[in-house]
Amino acid sequence: MRIDSERLTILALEPNELAMYADQMIELGNRLGFHADGNPEEWFANIVRKQALLAQNDPLNVLWHTFWLIIRKTDARFVGSIDFKHVPFADGTVEIGYGMEKAFEGMGYMTETVRAFSEHAIRHLGIKHVIAETEKENIASMRVLEKSGFVRTKETDSAYWWEYRPYNET
Repeated sequence: MRIDSERLTILALEPNELAMYADQMIELGNRLGFHADGNPEEWFANIVRKQALLAQNDPLNVLWHTFWLIIRKTDARFVGSIDFKHVPFADGTVEIGYGMEKAFEGMGYMTETVRAFSEHAIRHLGIKHVIAETEKENIASMRVLEKSGFVRTKETDSAYWWEYRPYNET
């Protein structure tokens, strides 16, 4: 599955591709037609490996367990990734997470991705609410969510919670 935005292609990884994301990123890029500089940092690779196991053990919910790679259209460069953090809750709510390669920060790519991904979830996947969490000191992530149509809905000691409301519905 893929989502296309103005400057980006967002590709959902199949379970076998998800396993490659952690340890064989350059080979995965060769297979799928994009360029990556290397494997993710070990802490993130461990998260990817756990998600790969979930995807293999829960084939009906691969879409909710996989990572989606963000590829820049102009030169097929790997920009980052986005994912659903779990299967949707009974009320149709799903949480997203995302991360970007440092070389592409500040270019609006993550805002474009979060907006397209959230809109796709609501329009095509039956999701009613897309939410995200940011640590209070992560100003860049907060700006991404604000620019993507999210509003802050809750606060804890260490984090803010956000919900996608592209038309600033209350």
